[in-house]
Amino acid sequence: MTTRPKRRPAIAAAIVAAAAMAALAAACSDALLDEMTRIARAANEPTAVPATGSTITAHETISLAFGSAMDASAVELSGDLAASYEPAWSADGRTLELNADGVASWAAGDGRALTVTVADGGSVVSYELSYDVFDGVCVSEDGSDGNDGSASSPMLGLEAAVARAAALYPGRASSVRVAEGTYALDSSGPAGPVDMVEGVSLYGGYDALWSARDPAAHVTTIEDAAATDTLDLRGPIRFPEGVTNATVLDGFTIKGPPSRLSAAIVVEKAAPTISGNVIVSGIRTAGTLTGSTSYGIHVTGYDDDQHLAVVIRDNVVNANRAGGGAYYYRACGVYIADAIGFVIEGNDLSAGKSSDGTSSDGSCCIFIDNDVALATTPVIARNRIDGGSSSYTYGILCYDASNAAVTVRIENNLINAGLASMQDLSFSCSHAIETSRATLIVRNNTILVIDPDPVINWKGGGVYFSGSSCGPAIIENNIIISPSSTPADYFAIYTGDATYPIGSLKNNYFYGFTDGTTGQYSGTGESLAAMETRIDSAGGAAADNDETLFDSVNYDSGTLIMSNFMLDDDYRPRTTAPAAVLTGGLDGSALGWPFSDDYDGATRSGNGATGWSRGYAEKD
Repeated sequence: MTTRPKRRPAIAAAIVAAAAMAALAAACSDALLDEMTRIARAANEPTAVPATGSTITAHETISLAFGSAMDASAVELSGDLAASYEPAWSADGRTLELNADGVASWAAGDGRALTVTVADGGSVVSYELSYDVFDGVCVSEDGSDGNDGSASSPMLGLEAAVARAAALYPGRASSVRVAEGTYALDSSGPAGPVDMVEGVSLYGGYDALWSARDPAAHVTTIEDAAATDTLDLRGPIRFPEGVTNATVLDGFTIKGPPSRLSAAIVVEKAAPTISGNVIVSGIRTAGTLTGSTSYGIHVTGYDDDQHLAVVIRDNVVNANRAGGGAYYYRACGVYIADAIGFVIEGNDLSAGKSSDGTSSDGSCCIFIDNDVALATTPVIARNRIDGGSSSYTYGILCYDASNAAVTVRIENNLINAGLASMQDLSFSCSHAIETSRATLIVRNNTILVIDPDPVINWKGGGVYFSGSSCGPAIIENNIIISPSSTPADYFAIYTGDATYPIGSLKNNYFYGFTDGTTGQYSGTGESLAAMETRIDSAGGAAADNDETLFDSVNYDSGTLIMSNFMLDDDYRPRTTAPAAVLTGGLDGSALGWPFSDDYDGATRSGNGATGWSRGYAEKD
């Protein structure tokens, strides 16, 4: 029998050692390869300008700078931004420029990727870049109109920037992004105002990199220095004919010029979107120019080819101060004449002050002077409206040119009639809402007829019908308050003609008027009951209105103390308010009204079971 010899221990040890050496060699090879890749990555990584992660325009030039001369065939580009550029290598082979001609090449959008792959000595390394791209132009206080308007090379002038954006991006929406700072112009000079162009929107409130936007933190101011003594309307921003809602002005503080006739924003036969701005009309003090008039926003005319509403939303507008003798609208927050339609929503509006005390002084927060058929029903909703301070003050005024075919919806507003403060007059007035011809739908507003300075024959009113051709108004779910120690000078509803222009007076709450002055008819006071009877007899409908008459217990030095009644300091209903205030309104949802929320955007709470709260704010 043959016996197999045993493997010697030395041979076994040699096998183990060989395997260990092979493993070590493999590990060294991997480490060497990793090190070679790291060296290649570091040696070939380009420096990108703008840096990865930046916000850039679609016409931006992206520059890739390498540490040494590169073989162009060894550099490959891919990703979202790879197909839309014109590459150009520098003479020394170290720099590659993409979109060197600065044309609108990049596809807009956030997180657009660009991958740069470099092959070098057997190593292939990729570098990932990313950009947020927008169609538009950048503007900075440090810019120049000789620049191309890219993020790397911003412009300075707003007018030039708007024109460049229109030229670079024809046929598609674009924007001008403006970094924080103050941009001065003279609308009476050769350059004129900033003329907006259809499809080119103007946005302020950006940081220096045009990536973060906060108009409150990055205040962007447009100032107009024009000081002319003519009746040419001056203003720093102008929307010409043909501009539609697609063109937006947002995020600026805009200051009108100190001219005789001035506005911060002028709209001529256009229907733009004006939103999120602080708008201040020009200041012209008494005695400087006779007959000066200041507007926050001035809108006139319409384009026959487009039937869009001007949108004025979420702005703060202050008509500021003017001096001299134009009639009624000397200081005006928003003026609209013959627009095809409009939406005024979510703004904080003030008429400012008309300052010289003459009989023709006037301040008006919203002035509607329409005499055209409207494509849409104008809406004034969820605003804080202040009639300002003058001899005549108005929250909302629909003047003589407005015809009965013009129906205006007024809903969910807090409306202050203003302060008639000129004391050398034989007559003054403050009216929260007045119409001479237009048809009004007034629902769920809180209306204040405030206490004036002492004047002769002063009258303050909630809703005032001054003409004989008004349409049948609807007045429902409102709260009208007279916080005065002399309520005999006040009225909630005034009608001045034998034809009663009210179709529906329902579920309103009148507070602080004396018995016999809640209504006024042809200059004679009448009680709520008498007013309801007159409406019913004229073919209208009046029902479920309530009132709390003047009571000196609830007044202190002419100031209403409402803690015992219904409202907090911001005129919202307290939980202790009467049921008539909290749930005594009509349920607009059940009745198909075109709105179902309140001033704050909270859903009204009727749902068929109870009524809505009256006034501009729903109960908590």
